[in-house]
Amino acid sequence: MTDDGTRESDTDMLPLDELTRSYRPIDLSHRIEERMPSYPTHSRFFRTLWESYWHGERAVAYQLLLNEHTGTHVDAPAHFMRDGHEQHRWIDEVDPTLLLGRGVVIHIADGDVDDGLYGIDVLERFEREHGAVRRGDVVLFDTGWHRKWALKPDSDAYLVGWPGPTEELALALVERGISAAGSDNIGFDKHGTEGFPAHYALLGNGILIMENLAALSELPPSFQFLGMPLNIVGGSGSPIRAVAFVER
Repeated sequence: MTDDGTRESDTDMLPLDELTRSYRPIDLSHRIEERMPSYPTHSRFFRTLWESYWHGERAVAYQLLLNEHTGTHVDAPAHFMRDGHEQHRWIDEVDPTLLLGRGVVIHIADGDVDDGLYGIDVLERFEREHGAVRRGDVVLFDTGWHRKWALKPDSDAYLVGWPGPTEELALALVERGISAAGSDNIGFDKHGTEGFPAHYALLGNGILIMENLAALSELPPSFQFLGMPLNIVGGSGSPIRAVAFVER
């Protein structure tokens, strides 16, 4: 990561034609629909019919009312980094290639979690088994929480008790120079955390955070990752369509 928030990468980035020919896509995004889970302090998603040929108009169109952090989404650094901070960047100021390139997934087992936290040992274990996490990688944490995703009123299990990384682990990711991190939880820091240490460690160093990812348990250790945010002027984040491409 350079000082101006652009990518400095050691990762492999494949041509688009090779991706589509030699790799198959896995959608890592939850469907956006009414009654989907939302963070307790965030507004819910609503979809309203605006015009339709069912009512005499020429076409169908819906109006969407959604929070910037609806569903599978990415946090911009300015979500937490205030005015004057060197990483105070809104989503329209973020280099979109930060969410393009090699991805790795670290699968978290029940035994890895202590008091709701998983630590640097999961990263070190991954690197022993699969090689070093590289500069510019997108690092995802599969906690299994995506299996709890459900529409209201059945979403309570998804909205309480989710795990998150220790501050030590977040700082280790900063040292490795990754471009983005994400998990299958509604918040990257563990439920009920005080101070949001992982958010401040990562966003404070220009590393993007993705939340509410899906299907992470289907991924091999490494893959090609693509997740594009909307170009929202002054946006603190954006919904994304996150996709992993794995070898056929």
